[in-house]
Amino acid sequence: MGTLMKKLMVVAALAVTAYTMQAFSLMGPWATWQTSTLSYQLTTVIVDGEPFVYRDSGGPMGLREGYRVNIPVLTYAFDKTFMETYGEEGVAEVERAFETINKTFKEMYSSDSYLDTVPTQVTRYNYRAMALGLIDIYSYTLAGLVERLGLASPERFCWTLRDTITSGNVTDPNGNVVPDSYYTIRRNFDPVTLETTPYVNGTLYSYRIIPGVIVDDSGTWIHDAVEVVPDPSAIAYSSVAGGVVGGLNQGFAVNGFYYTGLSRDDVGGLRWLYSPSNYAFESMPSSGTSSAAIMTPQYNDPIIVTNIDLAQFLIDVEQTTNTQAQVEALYPGLNITGRTWTNVLVNRTNYIYTNSPWMPVGMAPVLTPVVTKNIQLLYSYTYDNVYTNYGGTVTEDVIRLVTVSSGNQSGNPWMPVGATGTVTNTTEIKTNRVTGGIMIMANVASAGVGETNQPTLDVTNDLAGYKFIYTNPYPLRVAVTNLIASTGDVPTASTNVTEDTGTGTGGTVDDGTGTNVVTYFAQYMASSHDVYEYLAYPITWSSTASAEGDTNAGVVLYRPGLGSNLRFQRVNFDGLVGNTYTPTNMFFSNIFYMDMSSTTNPYAQLDTTVIRRQINSPDMVFSAGDLMQNGNYFIGRYSTNTWLNLSAENRVNVSDEGEVTGPGVIVPTQSSWVFTSLLDVWVNMYGGPPALFEQEDGKFNTWASFDGTTNDPVIYPISSTRTLKWLEEQLTNSRPASVNP
Repeated sequence: MGTLMKKLMVVAALAVTAYTMQAFSLMGPWATWQTSTLSYQLTTVIVDGEPFVYRDSGGPMGLREGYRVNIPVLTYAFDKTFMETYGEEGVAEVERAFETINKTFKEMYSSDSYLDTVPTQVTRYNYRAMALGLIDIYSYTLAGLVERLGLASPERFCWTLRDTITSGNVTDPNGNVVPDSYYTIRRNFDPVTLETTPYVNGTLYSYRIIPGVIVDDSGTWIHDAVEVVPDPSAIAYSSVAGGVVGGLNQGFAVNGFYYTGLSRDDVGGLRWLYSPSNYAFESMPSSGTSSAAIMTPQYNDPIIVTNIDLAQFLIDVEQTTNTQAQVEALYPGLNITGRTWTNVLVNRTNYIYTNSPWMPVGMAPVLTPVVTKNIQLLYSYTYDNVYTNYGGTVTEDVIRLVTVSSGNQSGNPWMPVGATGTVTNTTEIKTNRVTGGIMIMANVASAGVGETNQPTLDVTNDLAGYKFIYTNPYPLRVAVTNLIASTGDVPTASTNVTEDTGTGTGGTVDDGTGTNVVTYFAQYMASSHDVYEYLAYPITWSSTASAEGDTNAGVVLYRPGLGSNLRFQRVNFDGLVGNTYTPTNMFFSNIFYMDMSSTTNPYAQLDTTVIRRQINSPDMVFSAGDLMQNGNYFIGRYSTNTWLNLSAENRVNVSDEGEVTGPGVIVPTQSSWVFTSLLDVWVNMYGGPPALFEQEDGKFNTWASFDGTTNDPVIYPISSTRTLKWLEEQLTNSRPASVNP
């Protein structure tokens, strides 16, 4: 009874502490101590003339040394070879893996208890697929994406060697010299407590140190702390992160094995690594396939910026007769990106002074409109560097209608009969129109001193905008007039005269019917707007690397993890199955923290900037190809991560305080994901000339899609004849039908 009670107490204790039975590992570049003799970098270990493994992506990092993506959107595409070989079904399975990642990032920060909803066991087997040697394309892709995001195998690095001491005085039973001491560490971290732990998805791992677990061709012994599971009934190697890089057979999936999604420890690792509360000094590195620039305030170059009337600007650029040259002259620095036009018939009104044939003789001429129909071109322009600073809605506004007439004013009730001259009448009217102000953010500082809205800037990069820190509360009221209609040129002094009576010396008598009677008419719309002054810092696009393809640190800021903002997005090559890609720009909002104690930036604080990323090629390209190499048949292969170590930016005196391998950034270089195009490969063992093709050792793996339902696995490539039944017949046939001995 006592023993039974103890067992029940143990079970109860395990149930209470179950939340700690989980772990994740972080991946980064190999540290100097992570050598092949300690079972790291196994691609460099040569056995029988071949690398012991063909893929070993990186080493286990410390908790604060993780590498992560800091670009919110990563792109992927399928090329012609993949689409032709794997078809619509293959594309859908790969996209399902991306959807799993996107859904996880969208949801995993929704609540503190989210991890409790994620299952620990997501590994399953389809035994029919296992018997047929089928590999699930979704599961393989999902495991690769987890590695791409910075997770390592928690099962492989649950226990790992840090160092050994060898005096030469200790030997094994066979007389081989072995190390005296082994220093073993754990590189597994609980996603809740962040403590190291020997559990992965609730399964306990212990270890055995095996000297010379591998002996390479040079006779060098490879030592390892090999993980073992004490409980024979436990499910081991259950994480998705361990599916591709766990164990020694990295990069090879298991026949009939598939994932239902991400496990709790996979989600826990991503949740910690990309947490908005996980800050690190990071840059936005460029690569050969993409370049990044960041909006950088020029705190040493404050300027004064003023606004322009929004209503007047719209009059000049929308449904206007102004040509592009005229608009650019009106608004220096305006970056016009496009133009549309339309033609309309308009009434053109000219005003003349004339005598009506129905008027009595001797009556003074009257102002008479003459209306004609004319074709008129109206232009509308688009632009990308105009910003509103206030207002911007259609509202009731008061404008003044100003009429100026010059000539015979006999019809004017306030003028004497026969009088001539210039008269101005003003009428206030209410109308609906857009009100507000705009600012033109010039791309290049080119204006002279004193010109409003175009200050001369002491910067070398393109201007991206302004960071406003102060507004003058006392605006200047500015009046604007627009000519609506007129009889022509503004009258000059020589025409704006009264009639000559003929009494002057040498003069002639004028009967009042000549053309020297002044006839001028004009009408204006007068309005006003407020001009504000703003104290601002120019914000420039600063490259995050010194040159295209450079992966240096560039502009380093103290940044949080992307949180739920990270996602994968599909892009397409040009054409249905093309192989060219049109470069595109993506803009991202990016949060960073600047040290408040900075003496050069008194306004430093938690802030937001914008990243401009030019993508010259998709970040991940899925294709199909012949992966046979030196007698080794590879079913799939994808590029390893490119690391940017920013440990020096995250601490002081790195060389004096021991090695730190991170934290850092995963550089968004193009990752090539190639799936085999050799879908039918048999290995035939030589048994003498008469039986060269008689003995079939086996058929290699085939890509497929399957799950736990009774549905038949989907075999690739997709065709009307390549079915599951066809594959079973191929595997049960002792000799391919095309071979006749």
